[in-house]
Amino acid sequence: MVLFGSNDSSQPNSEPSARYRQQLLGSEMQLSPLPLPFAGSTTTESTPQQKTSPSIEPSDTIETAPIKWRSERIKAGDSFAIAMQRLGHSASMVANIMLTGPAAQQLTHIKPGHLLELYETKTGLEQIRYEIDPLTRLEIILNTTPPKAAVVDLPVETRFRHASADIDSSLYLAGLKADLSDALIMELANIFGWDVDFTLDLRKGDRFTVVYSELYLNAEKVSDGQIYAAELITRRRQIRATRYEDKSGAISYYTPEGKSMRKAFSQNPLPITRVTSRFNPNRLHPIFKTRRPHRGVDYGAASGTPVRTTGDGKVIFKGKKNGYGNTVIIQHGQRYTTLYAHLKSFSRKLRQGSSVKQGQTIAYVGQTGWATGPHLHYEFRVNGVHKNPLTVKLPPATPVKPNEKHRFLAQVKPYIEQLDTLSSHQLASN
Repeated sequence: MVLFGSNDSSQPNSEPSARYRQQLLGSEMQLSPLPLPFAGSTTTESTPQQKTSPSIEPSDTIETAPIKWRSERIKAGDSFAIAMQRLGHSASMVANIMLTGPAAQQLTHIKPGHLLELYETKTGLEQIRYEIDPLTRLEIILNTTPPKAAVVDLPVETRFRHASADIDSSLYLAGLKADLSDALIMELANIFGWDVDFTLDLRKGDRFTVVYSELYLNAEKVSDGQIYAAELITRRRQIRATRYEDKSGAISYYTPEGKSMRKAFSQNPLPITRVTSRFNPNRLHPIFKTRRPHRGVDYGAASGTPVRTTGDGKVIFKGKKNGYGNTVIIQHGQRYTTLYAHLKSFSRKLRQGSSVKQGQTIAYVGQTGWATGPHLHYEFRVNGVHKNPLTVKLPPATPVKPNEKHRFLAQVKPYIEQLDTLSSHQLASN
C-alpha cells in the first residue's frame, strides 16, 4: 500500500536524544522508486518489499488443522543450541537443523529479544521460524526431503509522506518540529552536508521540505524508509536533491539535473559544526599568547563526539604528534591530505595503512595536546600546502552516467514534481 500524507508541524515532539545532536546547527533496506500522488490526494497500491524471496510452502504431510506455534524470545547469552535445549530439543536436532542449507547459518547470530518459533506435531519438530529483523525472517521446513531453509522478506506497506519546517535555531530541532525521526534528520543533514555549512550558512527563516517513506507491517510502523527528495531554501539559494538507484542497484543523491550531491570531500568532519577558531595565519595562541599561524579550523564539540573522515583515503599517521595530541592524518589520492587532532581516542578498527571511506568514524573528540577544552582541530592540505577548510573549493563526485541519464530523469520526475507542488502550496499559504 502506498499512502501519501503530511507531517508538517510546528511543535517539537521530543527533546534531542544526544548532546551532539542538540548541537547540530543549521547542521538496509532499499526500495525501488514508486510513483507519488499529488499532494492532498490518497492512493492505495499493493507494494511488496523489493526482491521478496518466495515463501516456503508447507509439506503435504503437515496436518490441516490450524497451526499453533511455540514462541520463545531469545535471552541474553543464548546460543541457538541453548535456546533449543530449553525448549526440549537435543544437540543432534540442532546439528541437523544447521545442515538444512546456507540460510540456516543465520542461527549462529541470534540476538536477544528476537523471536524463535517452533511448530511441533506428534511426529516431532516440523517447522522453525526465526526473526532476523522486523522485516526479515528465517523459515526452515524439516518434514520435506530434503529439508528447506530460506530467508524470507516479509511483505510490507510503503507509505510516502512529506514534511516541511522553518529553521529557527538548528536543522535538528526543525526536524523534530516536522515530526521526523532522528535517523531521517541525520540523513537529511548528510544529503545537504556537502554544500552547506550548517553553522555559517543557515539563518532563522530558512526552510526545508522532504519527501520520504515509512515501512509498515500489519498496519504498524516498523522502520523508516528512505528520503526520496528534499529541498533546502536558505537566504542565499535553493538546493534540491533526489534519490536515484542506478542499474547496478547503487543508491545516491543528485540534483534534478543529475549532478552528484556528494563531493569528493564533505564540508564537515563532525555531526555538529560549531566553529570556535578559524583559519588564521596571525592568530594569537590561547596558551602561549604569541602570534602563531592557525592552519586549520577548530570545531567545539562534546568530548566523545564521533569524528568522521571527510573523504575516501588511506591512514598515513595515527598516534601522538606534539601539540596536536592524538592525531590522524589521511592521504586522499596524490594531492590531498586531511588532519584530525586533539582526539580523545581512536576507532578500534583504525590502523595505520588501512583504507577509510568518507563519513567513516575514525576517532572521538577530546582535548589532548595543546588544547584548552574539548574540540577537533581539522586541517586540509593540497600538495602539502594548508588551505582554509571552510573556503577551499572541493572537487565534485561523479554525476549520473550519460548512458543512464534518460533512466534517471524518468525515475526522479515524480519526486521533483512533488517538490514543485509542495513549494507552490507553501508560497500560496504565506
